[in-house]
Formats: sequence, C-alpha cells, structure tokens
Amino acid sequence: MKAGEEIAGESSSHLAADTTRQCYCGKKTTVEKVTFKLKNKDKEFASTELLVVKPRIYTGKNGEVKIFHAIWPEKERCVAIKFLIKNSDETKDAVRKEIAVLEHFYGPGENKKINGPIRIVEYFGQRLCKFGIKSENFVSTHEGVFKLIDFGTSEFVGNQGVINLQKKVMGTDIYMAPEIKKSVWVNLFFI
Repeated sequence: MKAGEEIAGESSSHLAADTTRQCYCGKKTTVEKVTFKLKNKDKEFASTELLVVKPRIYTGKNGEVKIFHAIWPEKERCVAIKFLIKNSDETKDAVRKEIAVLEHFYGPGENKKINGPIRIVEYFGQRLCKFGIKSENFVSTHEGVFKLIDFGTSEFVGNQGVINLQKKVMGTDIYMAPEIKKSVWVNLFFI
C-alpha cells in the first residue's frame, strides 16, 4: 500500500470456481478473485484485482482479522492481504499505524518480498516497540519459517516511554516484560 492510500472502503468478491493458478512464489494454488478499490488522498478510487489464495494463512481471535496469501497479477508478484471483519475507526487507525511501521522498515510504496527470519536487532536499532510477542502473533509459512505479525499495537517511540496506540501499557501478562507489567515508564525499547 502506498503512503497516501486509505483503507479500502469498498471491495467486491466472487469465486473463480476451482481456479488453480501458478503463484509468483512458485506454488500452484486455488484462488478467489477479489477486486479492491483503494482510495488515494489526491485521486479518486482506483481498482486493482487480487487472486486470493485459499485457505487463509491466519485468523485472529474471534475471527476479527483474516490474512491471506494473494497473487497480484497487475504487479506480477505475491502479497499478503489482511481483511478486517470489524471496520471501526479504531480498527482503521490501528491498520494505518501497522502500515506506517511496515513502511518504516521496508520503504514506502510497493514493498519487496521479505525473506528470512525477523531480525530483532534491526527492530531494536529502529527504536520500535512490539507488544504482544506471543504464539498467536507468529505464523508459519509452508516451508516452516516463522514470521512475526500483528503490528497493530506497535509504536515508534522516542524517549517518552513505552506505550501502545491507546496510550496504555498492554500485553499478555505471561509475555510482558516486568517493567511493562508493573507500568513503570522506562527509556528502554522492548521487543
């Protein structure tokens, strides 16, 4: 997603019955065609078509978020697409923050495919806090490589302390750093 784009307000989906397609990453997959309209702040809606690979690769708690591998024929590459089931202002704000975090690491505009494990040292050096390091926030690729997802509560921080998007200290107790669990303001950066 490019820096000036908004969350899609409209999308349509229809099943391409039993369509099997060679993916750009080399796999043959069953897909569903989905047309998206992306709203750019400076332009009107522009449509793009994705072939969404079934089954989904991740479903969030209570089914509120679904992540799929998708083929983007227009750009001749594979992408990951996140569907938000609950579309509220809070959800949109969290997604915008997630996009900003990803663009910070991988550059604005069309991000390149990222291979290999996540480099926590890189994140630490970029001064990013990632709350919610827990099993639900890791997905495994077909090759068995684990990827960290769910940057919805991540935030770039300076020296103002460690907080999440709602300006509260959050996380799952058993996975939280002691300083965060005790709600102590610190100038450290936790991963």
